[in-house]
Amino acid sequence: LNYLYHPIMGRIMKVADFGEIQAFLSFLLILGVFTGFFKNVITTIVANLKDEKDRELLAMLQKFSLICAFFLALILVLFGNFFASFFNFSSYYFFPAFALLVLIGVINVNNQAITQGLKNFKALSLSGILGSLSKLILSVLFVFLGLAVFGVINAIVLSSLIASIYLIFINRKFFKIQD
Repeated sequence: LNYLYHPIMGRIMKVADFGEIQAFLSFLLILGVFTGFFKNVITTIVANLKDEKDRELLAMLQKFSLICAFFLALILVLFGNFFASFFNFSSYYFFPAFALLVLIGVINVNNQAITQGLKNFKALSLSGILGSLSKLILSVLFVFLGLAVFGVINAIVLSSLIASIYLIFINRKFFKIQD
C-alpha cells in the first residue's frame, strides 16, 4: 500500500505541497534510525525473555526511548520556527504535528518490537497494513477536503495512532503478565 501512496499523493497534490510531504517523510526516515535501534533491542529481549531482570531491562529501554522521544518532540516544538524557515516549510505548525508523531511513533515501534518478539507476525503484518491503508485513505480524504499538506501530516499522525492502538490492544496480555 505504501507503494501506491506516493504516486497517488503526487497526482492529487500540487508539486510544492508534495515536496513538503516528501521532506516531512524524509525526517521520519531519519527518525527511523533512532527507533530502529530500540526496536531491535526490545525484540531480542522479548524473544529471549527469561526472568524478572529481562523484564526490568525491557521496561527501562521503553522508558528511555520515550524520554528521548519526549526531548526530541520538545526540541521540534521549541525550534519549529527555525526549522520551518531553514527547510522552507510553508508553516510552523507542521512541527508540533511532527513532535506528536515522534511520540506516537516511539510507542508504535516499541509495540511492534514486542509483537515481533512474541512471534505474532500476523498481528505485526496486520498493523502495518492497517497503518498504511489508513494513511492512504485519510491523506486522500484530507487533500480533497482542501487541507493539503497539513491534512496529509495529520493523516500520517492519525494512521500511526490507529496502528499503535491496535498493537496496544494485541499486546495487552503481555503487559498484564508483566504486572
